[in-house]
This record gives sequence, C-alpha cells and structure tokens, in this order.
Amino acid sequence: MIQDLEKYIFNRTKNLSAVHGFEHLKRTAIGAKWLAHIFGKDKSEQEHAYIAGLIHDLKRPATEKADHTKTSVDEAQKVLNLFKIENKKYIIHLIETHRNFSKSPLSLQWVFLADKILEQSGAYIIFRRSYYIGECTDYRNTSIDEAVHIQWAARLNKFKPDKFPPPLQHFALYQYKWPFEFFQAFKKKEKWAHELVETFFRHGRQKKTDLQKLIALYEPKHPKAEMIKSEALAYLSEEKYKDFAKMIDL
Repeated sequence: MIQDLEKYIFNRTKNLSAVHGFEHLKRTAIGAKWLAHIFGKDKSEQEHAYIAGLIHDLKRPATEKADHTKTSVDEAQKVLNLFKIENKKYIIHLIETHRNFSKSPLSLQWVFLADKILEQSGAYIIFRRSYYIGECTDYRNTSIDEAVHIQWAARLNKFKPDKFPPPLQHFALYQYKWPFEFFQAFKKKEKWAHELVETFFRHGRQKKTDLQKLIALYEPKHPKAEMIKSEALAYLSEEKYKDFAKMIDL
C-alpha cells in the first residue's frame, strides 16, 4: 500500500515546486517516521507518521499570503479515502498541526517536528530558502537582499530551539545554528554568502525542479559554503541521521 501511495503522490505532485514537491514530502515522511521510531513508538504509529508526512503539503501555492493548511487537509482526506487508509483522524491531526507549535504530546507532532527541525533548519534550508525566495510570488518586486532579510529573520524568530519540546532542543539548536550563522554572514555582506543566495535565487526564479541535484552540482568558492553543501548533502542522503540520533535527549 505504501508503495502505491508513494507512486500516486509522486505523479500528482510533478508540477509542484522543488521546495514543496515530492522530495520534500518524502523527506518529511522519513523524518516523521524516524522520530516516532527514536521515541520508541510501534510500527503502526511509525507508518501513520510516514503517511501523514507524505501527504501533508498536497496544496502548496508559491505564496505565504494564504494558509494552505485547510486545502492540504482537504486533499489529504481525499487521498486517505481513496486508499482506504485506517486511523484517518490521527493522520489528519498530524497534518492539521504541522505549521505551528503546540503543547500536544510528541505523538501528535511528528510531522511538525520533521518539517521544522529537518526541512526548515540545518544546512539544507540555506539552499532551500534561497531557492524559495526566487520562486515565491511574494518577492517578485523585492530585491534579493530585502527578501533574504524578511524570510530569514521571520523564520529564525519563529522557530527558536527553546520553543521545541525539551528532548529535542539540543537537536533543534544544532540545526538552527546553520541558517543563523549563514544569515549573520549575509548581513555582513560576505561575498560567499551572497553568491550562494544569488545562485539558488536564480534557480528558483527559473523554476528548475531538482533541488538536490542543483545542490550536488553547486561549486562553492569558499570553505564555509563547501561545509554547508557537504552538510546539506549528508542530510539529503540520510547519512546524517546517525549523528542526529545522538542529539536527542531520551
């Protein structure tokens, strides 16, 4: 069933953006399942977390002016009915709560935690966010410099490590430091940071679709950019998970 679901989602998300397409959904699903596993949840809960991650962003316009949660939930409901998947209420709850912090038990936050700590933090988000501001219609008439300041400042402020559940704060801090330190370099007008943003901004504006391939092909001209690329690729290949596991306080 999972393979059929993945194939279906892959086919219906072909026209979505590189930052919110199938690869993002699949990585969020992997992260949600991994977190459930790390915290000792049974295979059923792990599978439901995976499914929720896979279908959490089926309606994602290239703008932040509209809350996509309701449309994503509606689309997810249709998919769950189509595949006759059980425990729909739990899966839908994971999707409904994937945008903002809550005081819910960890079992109700797997998609949120995977989406925010893995996909919206770490070295990878530096490339993803640079691509996104090029693609996002909200920044069509905004300079790259202003768009970076708006997007980075808002996200860094919203998802501070100490807002996450205590067992995950060490992990969240590690991930947070990558975009935070990069943003400091950008504000200081360090050439390598601006070059990275401008490269992936152009990719986003041109709507090139394979972000992982674009990162792999990127040729950094500075050791710091090389370090960011290496870290991002380690996450994308799932090699980094063994290190991440050591950062979680069980």
